[in-house]
Amino acid sequence: MAMRLTRREMLRLLGLAGAGALVGCATPQTIVETVEQTVEVERVVEVEREVQVEIEKVVTAVPGPDGPKVITYVESAGFGVPQYRETIAPIAAALSEKMQSEGINLELRVLLLDDPATEYPLLYASGADFTFAFDAPWKNMNSLRDQGYLRPLQSLLPDYPNIVEAITPEVIEYNFMHGNLYGLPTGFYVASHSAGHVVYRQDLAEKYGMYPLKTLDELELFFDEVLANEPGMIPMGCDPTFNPYYLTGPWSWHQPEEYPAKYGYNPGNAMIGAGVEDIIREKLSYVDSETEDGFRAKAERAREWSQKGYVNQNMLQLLDVNAYDEFFNPGKCASIVYNEAILKAKLEIQPALQTYVPDGLAAGFDQTDSRAGGSLAFAVFRQWNFQVFNSNSALEDTKAGLAFFDWMLADQDNIDIWLMGIDGVNYKKHADMRYEDLPGVDGTTNYRRRWFVAGVPGRFERVPVDASDEYLEVLEYITNPDHHLPNPMELYEPDRKVVETELAQMDAANKEALLPMQAGQVDVAQGTATYTAALDAAGRQRVKENFQEQLDTWITENESQFRDQLTRAQAKHAEWEAGPHADWLASRQG
Repeated sequence: MAMRLTRREMLRLLGLAGAGALVGCATPQTIVETVEQTVEVERVVEVEREVQVEIEKVVTAVPGPDGPKVITYVESAGFGVPQYRETIAPIAAALSEKMQSEGINLELRVLLLDDPATEYPLLYASGADFTFAFDAPWKNMNSLRDQGYLRPLQSLLPDYPNIVEAITPEVIEYNFMHGNLYGLPTGFYVASHSAGHVVYRQDLAEKYGMYPLKTLDELELFFDEVLANEPGMIPMGCDPTFNPYYLTGPWSWHQPEEYPAKYGYNPGNAMIGAGVEDIIREKLSYVDSETEDGFRAKAERAREWSQKGYVNQNMLQLLDVNAYDEFFNPGKCASIVYNEAILKAKLEIQPALQTYVPDGLAAGFDQTDSRAGGSLAFAVFRQWNFQVFNSNSALEDTKAGLAFFDWMLADQDNIDIWLMGIDGVNYKKHADMRYEDLPGVDGTTNYRRRWFVAGVPGRFERVPVDASDEYLEVLEYITNPDHHLPNPMELYEPDRKVVETELAQMDAANKEALLPMQAGQVDVAQGTATYTAALDAAGRQRVKENFQEQLDTWITENESQFRDQLTRAQAKHAEWEAGPHADWLASRQG
């Protein structure tokens, strides 16, 4: 069963927080099993009226003797493939039926949120009783963890061997935070290669004789063709997360090709407006972000593209991640920035695009040219995406949620339902872990859940039956640690509590000062000065000093381990620099 919280219901939830009510999922002691799944109840009185005519089922820490125990999953991601009541309800029902037929007496229900970014943290603050949700360090995990809202899982996992085997002890070990495991980490992409990726209209590039695009210079020429030949179409659709500022890499005209990256790092994603400058070259000091060449390069690109009319001017009015849904899918723009573009262009973007533009094709390119030797990234084993469990709920509820994952991860058929939906309805299953989309299925509403928001290691996700050689090469590259640098600081995370007031002030100042620069709406020098003043006024220099002291102490206390990992990283970098990167430079000069 799927439910959705309206804004009004969310306010009602907060008003009933003392009673532990979950509006849209549970009244203080009951939940409604809705017969008509497509009806959206907008008024509280209508919710109460329906309670009188529907069958009630108890949702408490201990279920009624005749019914299965209910576990509630909150749709908290707010990005990726959107979920709808009418498409997700059959999936929850199918999983529940299969569990119960196999002796697992659980019922899965899903709580949909209208505005996950706002409403998801409020659920914890209200004391709402739900079981689990997706979260990650770059979303709400760190703050919710520090407030005590996430239940540590390390003492429970030994009772769920299928979870441990699927996730692997190595990934689990890397993801302890301050001594605890605050969720189920799921690994696959050892280097996400998020920045520097572009999805674009392949059919338009073919029309202009420009396919495939490979560089930002070629992309700009593509933009010029769009402006000249596609009236009303935006060359690049942007939102506050994915925009020209997000692009990085050796093709930035401000970065020297022979020095493609400073291997900076922000341990634990804890710092705001600064990071450790360059691990490989042993510049192990926190530096202000705006002093780095990359910051200026991205800001100047965003400003230039805005002035040329390459991007939409309303990006700051959109949700954090909405450009693909707002512009690309409906055919209103010719490109977007997106994570793992070569993969997701086919997995997520093209099916939705073809709902609106039947002949539309989506392609992606990595402008960092990493596979060819243009850049090299750290491997990532720590801080994968998580499934986190609500400490407001009873311990038995957490165990029930873990039992769901233990059951699911034991069988590929279970995983397929959770990730892909129902075979023959949402997709067609093929041998050798392949699948294909079904003709006539609406790609904008079809059920689909990516592994990284699903609590499922990525190796269990199916591959399109028509996956190209490039697709398979990219998949191998970003999932193989041998192609990336070990990170000698990956197990380190500073303690935020001693500077949590300043961090909160810095977060607010960062958003206010940086967003106009990301949109290209302010002069770069003026915007940078504003950014510097705002971050420093919020306490950045004190936090930097504190985090630097913590880092220096950690390196001293872990000297042997740190030096061993650093030596391996430096050797790997030197090997890459003399081989793949030298070949890449030679090919560009030729």
